[in-house]
Amino acid sequence: MSDDCLEAFVAPWWVSDDGQALVRGRLIRVHVPHVVGEQAWLEVEGRAGPSEHTKARYVVRTDSRFGDVKKLAKLTHAALPAAALPAFPGETLLVQRARLRWALVVYAEPSSTLLVAPVYAVDEGPAPAPELLRDIRRCAFASTLFVSIPGEKHDSIVRFDQLQPVAAVPGNYQITRHRLSDDALGVVDDWLVWLLVGAPPAGSMLAVLRDGLGALPV
Repeated sequence: MSDDCLEAFVAPWWVSDDGQALVRGRLIRVHVPHVVGEQAWLEVEGRAGPSEHTKARYVVRTDSRFGDVKKLAKLTHAALPAAALPAFPGETLLVQRARLRWALVVYAEPSSTLLVAPVYAVDEGPAPAPELLRDIRRCAFASTLFVSIPGEKHDSIVRFDQLQPVAAVPGNYQITRHRLSDDALGVVDDWLVWLLVGAPPAGSMLAVLRDGLGALPV
């Protein structure tokens, strides 16, 4: 862990929790879709055979124009609809790449949906420029929070700009033994205010720490 990030000043950042409750601040493992510049779509052509309902024939389309995708949603059902890929009026079938990764639960009220912020390892993909990584560590951007994941060798970045829902259904996620401490969760709550309104609450721990980190020599 670096000495110029929030974790160096909010201790403990993580606490152990052997419970199975899905609470705010819990660290989980979940398959998170990649956020990419273009999407792919499935156009179902019909069953693989007249009596086959477990397989279907389809083509993958990568139309980049909004109008083309809108037209795809209006297409009539295939002549031989397949139960394996049911079609509903006005809906399209997306094709997405996903990766099993850490995620921070930021919303977990008793409901059917969680809201999570995915976590990316610093060494995942091209290495960020040292100056950019320094700015992320020192809380320069509301979209990214520098953290260390318990047991992991490499530092990570929480992507608050990729908040996404996850169905709270057993099998969709894996609960870990780690969650944010009360102080760390309070900092993250202030971080979400910063993300949504453009500034952390005045006088908050986050605001004070950001000022201190930003004043460090480069």
